Amino acid sequence: MQVTRFLYGEEPFTARWGELALREPASQTECWLLPERAGATAAMLPLPGLGRVGHFGARDREAAVAVLERAAEALFEQGARKVLAPMDGTTWERYRLALDGPQDSFLGEPTNPPEYPAWLEAAGFGPDQHYTSTLTSDLEHVYPELERIEQRLAGRVAIRPLRDFDSELENLHRLSLEAFAHNLYFTPINLAELRALYRPLAPLLRNELVLIAEEGPRPVGFVLSYPDRMPGRLVLKTLATAPDRRGLGLGTVLTARIHQVACQLGFKQVIHALMHSQNPSQHVSQRASAGRALLWRRYALYSRGAA
Repeated sequence: MQVTRFLYGEEPFTARWGELALREPASQTECWLLPERAGATAAMLPLPGLGRVGHFGARDREAAVAVLERAAEALFEQGARKVLAPMDGTTWERYRLALDGPQDSFLGEPTNPPEYPAWLEAAGFGPDQHYTSTLTSDLEHVYPELERIEQRLAGRVAIRPLRDFDSELENLHRLSLEAFAHNLYFTPINLAELRALYRPLAPLLRNELVLIAEEGPRPVGFVLSYPDRMPGRLVLKTLATAPDRRGLGLGTVLTARIHQVACQLGFKQVIHALMHSQNPSQHVSQRASAGRALLWRRYALYSRGAA
């Protein structure tokens, strides 16, 4: 059985995948993707002991099991104690599998054939972490405690729209590293890497849909959202608050403000995207939506331990 190895950043079903399909019998061509960067020799870096298999492609269950097992074995040989899949390097990149939900997808959502989770499990992987996205379709209802929380923050925290993404990205980068530092499997990236990740989103970003909370000159929270490909739908991609300012309701206020702005701009729905099942953002989503946020889809990150 032939396994074709793609380098970091090359995904299955691209033009190269199509070229291979023309040359090889369908049952003998698979792809495996180990996250590699120029000069890197171990796919475990920068998380010691953790290997990552990126987004893979296979045409049937037998091929998927073979390619996933081979990728895991290669990482165990490099010293990995656990292999995560799918993860293209770090949690800043694409990772997770979609498990269920509606037929359409929102912009930036992981997509995959529905059989992929079962194929991973057949290769010895099991769910490691769970995530959800929710959909709010009633943007006019307000969390009953919102006014009280806003009064508590008044005079202490000011919330304003983004002024200029390029010039303010450094502050958002610094706050993101602080806010997400304790997330499982988190790895820091530098400003240049963050800028490259957000570059494809730049044409979509509107200043009024990115809100920044400041305590004096210090940013202590932000929420970033952008219009979806579906008209009338907004994607709330990132919500971050400084660890020493949590518990004040700031995340709820930022999310509720985005709902208000979205409603004023004519949006009918807001997706709260890709929240960890044990993250406070789940509660924030429900509070800011006045309990009306509905499940959109579930996702999972899988893992397999060394024998």
